[in-house]
Amino acid sequence: MNGSEKPQKDPGLEKPPRILIVDDVPVNIAMVQALLKSEGYELVSAESGDEALRSVEEQVPDLILLDIQMPDMDGYEVCERLRKNPETEGVPVIMFTATESASEAKAKGLRIGANDYVTKPVAKDELLARIETQLRLKVLENQRLLTEQLTLINQMVTTLHHEINNPLTGILGYTDMLLDKMSRKVVPLDEIEKALVTIRDGSRRIRDVMVKLKEVTIPVVEDYSAGTSMIDIEES
Repeated sequence: MNGSEKPQKDPGLEKPPRILIVDDVPVNIAMVQALLKSEGYELVSAESGDEALRSVEEQVPDLILLDIQMPDMDGYEVCERLRKNPETEGVPVIMFTATESASEAKAKGLRIGANDYVTKPVAKDELLARIETQLRLKVLENQRLLTEQLTLINQMVTTLHHEINNPLTGILGYTDMLLDKMSRKVVPLDEIEKALVTIRDGSRRIRDVMVKLKEVTIPVVEDYSAGTSMIDIEES
């Protein structure tokens, strides 16, 4: 990819992908920003692991470029914390390594959840290619989650239709029968009791279904640039 090309974005995205650059050396951050500034990304930075974690709490980025060697909290610990947080567990993390021979460092990072590596000094074409790959994979994963979500909703709607339609049919049927017999002034007490019992039991069944429905939360992919959020049916 040459410098004039722009990153491939999903047509559903309204905002450019947000990239968090984490490095304790400001010059390194400036260099990466210089490589990416013309590529259409929204760039933010952090100069420590703690600052990076605070940043993602304020707004979850679409991708994180994370240096390994930092004081106090290194890149491994930052990555581990990101993976333990449900809000950031799916955010792609590309780690910076100091040398190509750091195979053990790469293996360790991959074990704790890093998605990819870039070796310093950073080559622009390689960095852009790796960023685009991870963002594309994230879009595909969110599309998969969206498909699963729609399948879950479809199954729920089918179940609710059955659970509510059956008692509702009985309620309406017995109500119509009572009204018809009352209009003809022929309403045997045993039939009234049977009808009322059916109406009562059907109403309770519908009530129980609605109570259970309020307790259900469904994961929803709001857009391809974000992770999943939760929809609470009781508040909908």
